[in-house]
Amino acid sequence: MRLNSDQRRDVEALLIPIIQDAHRQADAVGAFLDALGVLPPKKNGKRPRVYLSADLLHKVAALVYIHQWKQARWRPCLPAELPPSRAILEDTLGVPPRRKPRYSGHQLARSVLHTHLSRMAWTRLPAAQSDVAVASRVPSDQTLSAVADFLWEFRHLAK
Repeated sequence: MRLNSDQRRDVEALLIPIIQDAHRQADAVGAFLDALGVLPPKKNGKRPRVYLSADLLHKVAALVYIHQWKQARWRPCLPAELPPSRAILEDTLGVPPRRKPRYSGHQLARSVLHTHLSRMAWTRLPAAQSDVAVASRVPSDQTLSAVADFLWEFRHLAK
């Protein structure tokens, strides 16, 4: 199937943010593993290859996501069955020692993805023509002012 330029632009508009988020999360997982000392030091500016289990990488990725949600004070929006990031960290580090890990990285990753899709990626209102995203780093008074200016500019479209 060939895409015309408008279709291609729509696909790119959808995929580019997803890919950028995946890169950010991979960097966060790498930084976490590096801070734990799991990754070997760089030699000549490059890090030797390290083979880690997919389950461990899934678990750390879930830990990073849940911790970010906690930092953003979104914990009340998360399902109760999603464990706290501290519990996942303790399980990852083996504290207390157990024969079998408490959490499956694969299952955690599935739960995080489901939570993201069902609670964080809310669908737009049926009558809305576009979505609005608010950057959390912008002070609330500036955000309110920008939204008010936006609404005023398009007031003629109201029914």
